[in-house]
Amino acid sequence: MGERGCEVLEGGRVRQLYCPAQRYGSLMYLTWEQSQEFMRSISKPYLFIRGDEGVMSFLPPAVAEFKDVIVAGNPVIREKSVPGPHHFHMSNPNETATLIDAFLSESQDA
Repeated sequence: MGERGCEVLEGGRVRQLYCPAQRYGSLMYLTWEQSQEFMRSISKPYLFIRGDEGVMSFLPPAVAEFKDVIVAGNPVIREKSVPGPHHFHMSNPNETATLIDAFLSESQDA
């Protein structure tokens, strides 16, 4: 039988449905300016994948704007959306893997 937060799949395999680390607060808090500077300093290709029903879909406009500013402020950041909630990689692993594979192939060619 699966543990709490897990789902038993066919063949007895177990899949985690949530991330236990989310129970704890972040050890690092950045100001808006620090966040912007940090994201602008990224010089290598960066893939930002989000679930279309995840956190970004229901944030207040002022907070959601943070993502838009970050992505627009750095040309190496690529944003993609996958159907699903915040943990889209668990509910939609194939499409997530396809996006990551394409990104890595593209990055190696550059």
